[in-house]
Amino acid sequence: VDLGLWDPATDSSLPARFSAHDPSGKAACRADLAERHGLDAGGPIFGLVGRLDPQKGFDLLAGAAPELVARGARLIVQANGDPAIAGQLRALALAEPRRVAFIDRFDRAMARRIYAGADLFVMPSRFEPSGQGQMIALRYGTPPVVRATGGLLDSVVDVADDQENGVGFRFGLPDVAALTAACTRAMAYRGDGRSAAWTALVRRGTACDFSWESGSAPAYLEAYARALALRTGPVAG
Repeated sequence: VDLGLWDPATDSSLPARFSAHDPSGKAACRADLAERHGLDAGGPIFGLVGRLDPQKGFDLLAGAAPELVARGARLIVQANGDPAIAGQLRALALAEPRRVAFIDRFDRAMARRIYAGADLFVMPSRFEPSGQGQMIALRYGTPPVVRATGGLLDSVVDVADDQENGVGFRFGLPDVAALTAACTRAMAYRGDGRSAAWTALVRRGTACDFSWESGSAPAYLEAYARALALRTGPVAG
């Protein structure tokens, strides 16, 4: 991701700025997000941004949402696409207006406010070659809950597997039960959001560097250099 484009310390879409060194503005972003959508902010807020499609796992979310809401979660979803999934989420938002918000459109500024204001970010993709949402969420201090597949598996270390380096929560099977269990585990880990363990988890996430300059670009250059060396090396005989 472009660290200049996605930077909560300079993002003009946010009601308050924050950074890894001064995270205090995130609380204002959370309060603003809840107020904008009429949510009771008394429980953990899960944010989702994407395309309503089974590939992205939004059908799993629709199936898990009633149980998660019953357990105290708040959901804010910005997505459009599959009308059947949209109908499920819209019905839940109508039934639970203080706990669920569904934004059936694409809004760049709102997406940024969700990344910044949510407590946790969910990406339950059935497959995901790369994925940027989890990287942006980490940069905005929002630990992700992801299915262990593709780029999500590569970029999100589960805190249960590595307490020193974990930055989020993963689940394996692409089903409602596994997603519900992972989100419930994330809620328990967060608690009231004030523990040292939660603060450390958030701080580790904001410190992740998924930029082209420090990650992919040098790796590509090294691969091309090896290819050139093989192609232009000395020929025997």
